[in-house]
Amino acid sequence: MKKGSASNSITSSYEQNIQNIRDEFGNFSNLIIREFKIGSSNIRAFLVMIDGLVDKVVINEHILKPLMRDISIYKKDQSTCEETYKKFC
Repeated sequence: MKKGSASNSITSSYEQNIQNIRDEFGNFSNLIIREFKIGSSNIRAFLVMIDGLVDKVVINEHILKPLMRDISIYKKDQSTCEETYKKFC
């Protein structure tokens, strides 16, 4: 792994963020980047995990499936992802 080779910050570019992670981890074969869309929206997201350190069933059932459900029925706040990120970080 080439520590420090990628940018350490999150950017506004989805593709750049994935590339930064790939650059940071190099050819680490256990790295899993799972790309998906949130609900029925066109909001792209990804989850980064290390194979062998996570329970894939738990990830799928309790993280990915809830995120991939149609969230429009739950949506009360029309904040963008960036605004939501700023609220909590």
